[in-house]
Amino acid sequence: MKKKISIISILIFLVAGVLWAADATYSTKVYHEIGGDRLVTASGGSIDVESGGEIDIESGGSLKIAGTAVTSSAAELNMVDGLSGDVLTTTSTSTMTNKVLSGGTHVNLTLTTPVIATLYQDAGKTLLVTMPAAADTLVGKATTDTLTNKTLTAPVITTADVTFAVSSNVFAAGEDWTLSASELKSLLLTVTSGSGTPSIIAPSTSGKVYILRNAALVNVTLKRNGGTGIAVASGKTAVLMDNGTDYIRVTADATH
Repeated sequence: MKKKISIISILIFLVAGVLWAADATYSTKVYHEIGGDRLVTASGGSIDVESGGEIDIESGGSLKIAGTAVTSSAAELNMVDGLSGDVLTTTSTSTMTNKVLSGGTHVNLTLTTPVIATLYQDAGKTLLVTMPAAADTLVGKATTDTLTNKTLTAPVITTADVTFAVSSNVFAAGEDWTLSASELKSLLLTVTSGSGTPSIIAPSTSGKVYILRNAALVNVTLKRNGGTGIAVASGKTAVLMDNGTDYIRVTADATH
């Protein structure tokens, strides 16, 4: 009788175990595949690494995200730690569009075959651009900057040093005419009236050319300040040029 009770107890225990294992509510969210080589975290499960613990992927192993292996090294990933804003550190060809460089010291930014659409200099910060080729093209606007050995493609000159405008002066007795900032850009200078030996004081700029039309009653001299210059006779017109020392004749006096 005792043996029958023991056998019945064992059968009840086995049946209860099978029924309990079949109940999905007791399934673990983290499990090792039966007959497999994978540790699986099911939906709703998680793996936590407590303080002092670690997950170490040894050489030859890989970390994947959505099936794609992460190829960056730990050192490369650590470079991202603590960065803010836009940071560019590269030796390859890169494109920066509408990026702000702030803080730190930016010494030399070398661009390979660059095309510059806008060169912006913020107050107190300087961006130094080194162009590697002598025939680089600068597109945009440069203000109070110096370009050396650079090619300007289809430039638009809005404030030229010479124009085809005419500046005129009526001499009072014994006075000279010192050209103003706007008058010195004119190509044709015309004078009337006057007495004595009036002069036109022109800029000391080598290569500067003027056409002087003298309608005054006396000879008029075009010269540098303190120079000797060239006198154009009354009723005559001549082309004069600064040769780096003073104004000289390009043409003889001609009746106008």
